[in-house]
Amino acid sequence: MKAVRNLVLGLLLSALFLWLAQRGLDWSRVETVLRSLRWGYAPILPLVWIGSLTCRSLRWRGLLNQPSSFRSVFHVYNVGLMVNSTIPFRAGDLARVYLISHQGVGRISGWAALGAILIERLLDMLAVVLLFAIVLLFLPVASAVVVAGMVLGGAGAAALMVLVIFSRRPRWALQLLGSVLQVLPLVRRLGAARQLQLLLDGLESLTTTRGFLRAVAWTGVAWLLSVLEVWILALLLPELPMTTSAAAGLALAVVAVSFSIIVPFTVANVGPFEAAVVFALGAVGVTQEAALTFALMWHAGVALNSVLWGLIGLVALGASPREIRQGLRAMRDGRGAGPQVIDH
Repeated sequence: MKAVRNLVLGLLLSALFLWLAQRGLDWSRVETVLRSLRWGYAPILPLVWIGSLTCRSLRWRGLLNQPSSFRSVFHVYNVGLMVNSTIPFRAGDLARVYLISHQGVGRISGWAALGAILIERLLDMLAVVLLFAIVLLFLPVASAVVVAGMVLGGAGAAALMVLVIFSRRPRWALQLLGSVLQVLPLVRRLGAARQLQLLLDGLESLTTTRGFLRAVAWTGVAWLLSVLEVWILALLLPELPMTTSAAAGLALAVVAVSFSIIVPFTVANVGPFEAAVVFALGAVGVTQEAALTFALMWHAGVALNSVLWGLIGLVALGASPREIRQGLRAMRDGRGAGPQVIDH
């Protein structure tokens, strides 16, 4: 019953955002934009996408800080993206945790995978905020939006700093938890101390400066490729001139899409994605018809690539959607959330 309720709510939210994105749209003008597309740039996009997937997989492999083959980590990462594209609430992250600890990829625990994903998310947040700061140099943005970006950036930086400190001084984290347990003794029953220790073990990659800087470097390259992907996609549309203002608008679209995933329930972020792009490109004077066409092409490309590489990953790993679904259910019920290690 809860799943049906979430699905209905997701469909309603998607419909609302899609309505906002296309309100007042001239569909005949959209047809004209589609007919003018320059498809000669399209073959470059898969190459950029593969490069981005490779960088993000290498980052995750380094953050796992355990012996593992790049091939296996790459496929697990892609399956996670596919699940995120089909199931709400970032379930793909949990699918990655399950697969990396159950598929014989290496001596990798679920907690190490979870810690690495947490670091990933914080690094991505900081990358998006940095990109937003660059956009501010070229575009006037409402002060409220600027404040929100500064708050998110500060929170992300603070959280990452805390993780770095706790990874190198785990005793401090355990002492802090001890103080919390004195105030909230019921938390002790949840095994919080044991879970915190396992999570700290998963942050081991932050204990070395070299490992941390490598993760930052891969994050930077991955996001540069993401921006390049959007720029190449924009070349397909003659109505998107490659001016400084338009380039800033495309960067703002990347930022807006990145933040649009916070809308819960929606499947594959349909609706919020399109509305975010239309808003961002509209800020630099791009017509609504061209902006929505661009958004639909971008979203469709992301979804198709995610599904394609996810299916390849399932075949390579010998996994099935049913197995992943059962694994996610076990983790939700607390039967698979603990550390799982595969011995060879």
